Amino acid sequence: MRRRGYLLVEVFVALAILAALFVLVIQMVSTTARERRANERRAIALEHAANLLDRASIIPYEQLSAESLREITTSTNAGQLLPESDVCWTVDEDSSEVPAKRVGVELTWRATHGRSDAPVRLVTWAFPQSGSAAASDAASPATPSEPLQEAVEDPS
Repeated sequence: MRRRGYLLVEVFVALAILAALFVLVIQMVSTTARERRANERRAIALEHAANLLDRASIIPYEQLSAESLREITTSTNAGQLLPESDVCWTVDEDSSEVPAKRVGVELTWRATHGRSDAPVRLVTWAFPQSGSAAASDAASPATPSEPLQEAVEDPS
């Protein structure tokens, strides 16, 4: 039995298998890097949205509206890290026993592949300050009133 050239075929098959494995490893590494960058951008967006809500908490309850919140600008650093970012504010009045406003911020940005990533949405509640405005001392900072808590029965 003659085995001429059999070693050469084995070497080519082994090289083909190694090349296929190499391509798979490269694809996995690039996918992992892309997902890591997307997660980093999302974390930056969450932090930026939280900072925007913190800055919105300075606005007095009576002046709190979507128009007044539009004046809050995004930081330059976040604009560089989140390309084509857009901020959308919502303010909804709650008509329950305690006056309150539901303040929401939605941050969207363009991902590297051209489509928009899933937006980041954060919500907080604003309550009027305790006491009357005429009776409060202008030098002392006013604290927001505590929301009423009531027990709600679980129907299940």
